[in-house]
Amino acid sequence: MANKKNQFSFGIFQDGLTVKIAELVLIDGSIKVLRLGKTELSAPLYPAPPEVRKDYTSVEEIEEKEEPKTDEESFDELEQLSKLEDLEISEDSVNISDQVAVLPEDGGLDIDQEEAIHGRQDLQKLLQSFPLHKGKIALSVSDEQVSYHQFDSAFASSRLRKKLKTEILSKEEIKSKNYSLDYIINPNGSGLAFVHRGPLELLTAVQEINPVITKQKFIYSHIDTNEITLMDLVNNCYEFPPEDFVTLLYIGNDYKVGIVMKDKNHIKTFPIIITETDPEKKRQAIYSKIILEQDISNTPITQHVILAGEDVSDEDVAFYQEKGFYWDPLKRLTLPDLDVVEKEDEESSEEKIAQYAIPIGLAWKALEPKNPNFYASNLLPSRIIENQKYFKIAWHGYLVLVLMFYFALSGTLKHLELKQEIIEIQRKTALTQSELQDIRRKIAAVNAVKNKINEIENKNEIVKTITGTKNQWHYILKGFSESFMNNKITWIDNLTADEKSFGIKASTSRRRNIIEFSNLFAENEISQISPIFIEDIPVWEFNMTYSYLDPDAIKTDPKVITTIEQEARNQTALDKDITEDEIILVYRSIINIYFNGNYNDAYDRFVEFRKLYPDHKRAYNAKYFTGECLYLKGKLSEAKQIFHDIVAVKGTKTPDAYMMLGNCYNKENDFEQAKFFWNKLVMEYPHNELAPLAAYKIQNL
Repeated sequence: MANKKNQFSFGIFQDGLTVKIAELVLIDGSIKVLRLGKTELSAPLYPAPPEVRKDYTSVEEIEEKEEPKTDEESFDELEQLSKLEDLEISEDSVNISDQVAVLPEDGGLDIDQEEAIHGRQDLQKLLQSFPLHKGKIALSVSDEQVSYHQFDSAFASSRLRKKLKTEILSKEEIKSKNYSLDYIINPNGSGLAFVHRGPLELLTAVQEINPVITKQKFIYSHIDTNEITLMDLVNNCYEFPPEDFVTLLYIGNDYKVGIVMKDKNHIKTFPIIITETDPEKKRQAIYSKIILEQDISNTPITQHVILAGEDVSDEDVAFYQEKGFYWDPLKRLTLPDLDVVEKEDEESSEEKIAQYAIPIGLAWKALEPKNPNFYASNLLPSRIIENQKYFKIAWHGYLVLVLMFYFALSGTLKHLELKQEIIEIQRKTALTQSELQDIRRKIAAVNAVKNKINEIENKNEIVKTITGTKNQWHYILKGFSESFMNNKITWIDNLTADEKSFGIKASTSRRRNIIEFSNLFAENEISQISPIFIEDIPVWEFNMTYSYLDPDAIKTDPKVITTIEQEARNQTALDKDITEDEIILVYRSIINIYFNGNYNDAYDRFVEFRKLYPDHKRAYNAKYFTGECLYLKGKLSEAKQIFHDIVAVKGTKTPDAYMMLGNCYNKENDFEQAKFFWNKLVMEYPHNELAPLAAYKIQNL
């Protein structure tokens, strides 16, 4: 019988045709790596496309729940699995050292199915060398069958799992029940959902092999994605400054990714796709991919780089350290909290630990399911979890059950007596509450009428305050509006009013405009003029107070009404003799309108600017931005004409015009033309900051 004080766990990870297994043990609070092993399958475990096998456990639909599982509930579920006692080894257990699955004698299998059986035989030979029945088993899933989806935790306040399922999966997928879904919540509130579609082939294969090598059923702890397992190891074994980025670089046989984290939050994952087989060229290709990813994301993802997977030799580490990253030299993944039991016939090293990072991480989580540094995720089908929950009752357990029954019966009888009393009290209370609610409804109706009356009266007072008796403000505001239109580079900061007068606080870059505003209405007073500088351009702030117009004069004398309009016609739309600094200020104000998202207004102002100052150095940039405004408004044909004109000039905006021409043709689904202009940007301006983005767009076209 296994030592009850020792808890064993096994992590099984498949990377292409390579299967790795790690055996860990928890002894007196210390976790040790007992043994590591791997094998190369001669064929995939199941022919492609895999068939659903009814004889073994299939993936179950995620159970509908009123509330999503919290991390604490998920940890409790894993903890229950961790407390399962080790099953005793039967005295008459068969000797399975030479047993393997055999092919059917009827010859009814095709070539793919026969090869798949050979693949499972290879897996069986590896598994039967480990005492899997003594502990819990954790498995990985094929990354090719997993899709990841980022979301904000505010996406749903309740029933998050159900809403994620509805958002991510189609109705056909939900109906098929052939998927597993789970999610994690980062400390910063962001979330990452992941869905495994199709059968869990590694789980099915292990279940098939179980009865062949032992009569005892295997106990399964959890199933995790490779990405979650690797992040668990980094969170549990490393501490970095919260503002630093950390990239875990895993280079396996088929599974090659870079996982970017910050302050224990998942930021992004990018695949590493390379075709090189020569070690030196392979390293160079990986390094180039990382640097390109850093440039595209404009994020220092190489501040700290940790290396794991197959390519973790001293030569690999030396190559990346020689190349150098952001500031911290690349490190090979180490697990200082684990003790490695070294055997005479098995060499253990830092290199081997890094190679077996994923199976070790799976087994580690199985031993410590409530470790706060591990994500509470699990893709193990719910039916398997429920079937593994069992308990044993000894004689003292039955005694406890009898006592519980006695107290429950006594409590029930007492409860029935109290319930009758409560029912009578509730009846009287309900009658009183009904009367009270009726009174409250009447009071609420009266208060609502009072509030409505007060609201109408308040609005009437506001209208009277604003309009007075003759609606003077119509003429005041109209006068200000036309005066600002005719005296450019002047703006109002504040408008005040009381019973006797109204005033403005305004600013202008042309001092003579103050005189225009002083003549706007009769009986005015200039209380203050203060010079200031905005980006080295002199600006005058001034305060001016006016008396209200005479309502009777406005009503009886048409000249008063037309005075402001006549003065507006005597002003020019925009003086062309303003200074260079004032022109620059006008241009910057239009740029601010553009970047605030008001593209229609910005377009009109850019066009007017070019008409007024066609020879100014900013007219070229203004023409380019008219093209961007047209593009954002969806007028692609007009935008393309503008950008072609910019390219013809060969000025400073030529690279930007190439990029925008590619974007225009891409929106029109003319991918050849889009690729043509992006390629011209890369070839003609390789050092421009837009060149990497153009190359990325070409690659992903």
